Amino acid sequence: MESFLYGVADSGLMIQHHFVATHAQGAPLMSGGATGLEGSILVLPILALVSCIVVFTLPRSSYGHPALN
Repeated sequence: MESFLYGVADSGLMIQHHFVATHAQGAPLMSGGATGLEGSILVLPILALVSCIVVFTLPRSSYGHPALN
């Protein structure tokens, strides 16, 4: 969807027929450059937030602890 709808590269690959034609401007570190949106440094806070949500909302596993099963 990233490539077709927004017209940006997805993991460095670009499809030929896309809905909107865009191009990255600015520093590749901020825009992701030819790699695509996932190559941007701005993705790190989003990944950190999602990691915190997963760690703090999922129940703890007791796998491997026979006394807790």
